Formats: sequence, structure tokens, C-alpha cells
Amino acid sequence: MRWKCFTFSLFCSFSAFCIAYYYFGLYENLNFENYKSINQNIIKFYGESLRGNLFSGFLALGGFIFSLKAFILVTMKQNVYDSEIYEEKWREFNKEANGETYFLPLRELNSVLYMTVLLSIFCAILNITIGLLPIIMVVYICIFSAFYATGYLVLSLWLIKGNLDTWFEYLGQKKFK
Repeated sequence: MRWKCFTFSLFCSFSAFCIAYYYFGLYENLNFENYKSINQNIIKFYGESLRGNLFSGFLALGGFIFSLKAFILVTMKQNVYDSEIYEEKWREFNKEANGETYFLPLRELNSVLYMTVLLSIFCAILNITIGLLPIIMVVYICIFSAFYATGYLVLSLWLIKGNLDTWFEYLGQKKFK
């Protein structure tokens, strides 16, 4: 699962890199002589337009997910994993398994939410500390950390959606019995 996030983040970072070069029209005159001016334009754009927004956005995102993490997990446990319907389906699909895997999807959601919070706050800290340095590799690291945190955010939203779909399915089965 983590490799999917890493690959997605790497793809998004590379795409943003290519879009930035296309947006600035740098593909036309990309050569060794003007390489430094191109990097200076990227550093300037990052410093003026992205750094502050990335800091405040990912700090707010980390705090928001952190405050909702316990509520989401408790609600999912009570309404999905403690239901008789889930227990019946789990026993049907896991006849030989012991009880260790019963809460496995909830544990996975917990770890992904935790990593989302951790990476969001780490991204905010990177952007406000080393992001102040006018070095092109630092800019790339800060932007990649934003895409990596976003990858985990997308994964956590996907897992929450899956749990909510299961919950609504169980609600529909309870209603019509």
C-alpha cells in the first residue's frame, strides 16, 4: 500500500515538474547556459507563491485529520465492525482464520490516517524551515513532500469511503429485514 502512495506521489511530482517547465516556457530554451536562470525562476515562484500556502494548508490539514481521527475510528468500529452482519460475512470469508484479522481494515485505516497526519505536519515543517533556503533541490524536496502527503490523504479518503460504503450497505440490510 505504501508503494502505491510513493508511486502516485512520484508521478504527481514529476507531472508538476513538467507542467512548471511548460508553464514558464522553459522547454524552448532549456540548455546548460540558462540552467541557473531557470532554477532561479523556479525558486522565486516557489518562494513567492507556494511555500506559505503549502505550510498553512498542510498544517491545517494535519490538525484537522488529527482531530477527526479518533471520531472516525470509533464511529467505524461501532457501526461497521461491531455489527452482526460484518461478523457473519467475516466468518463466511475467513473460516480458518483466527480473530487477529477481524479488525484488520480498521487497523489499516488507523495507520493510514496516522501517516497522513504525520506527513502533513512534516510537510508543513519542511516548507517553513528548509523551504526558506534558495536551493533548487530543497524546493524539489518540499514539493515532493507535499505530493507524498497528498498521496496518503487520497488513500485515507479512499479507505474511509470503503468503510462508509460498507456501513451504508449494512444499514440497508438492517432496514429491510
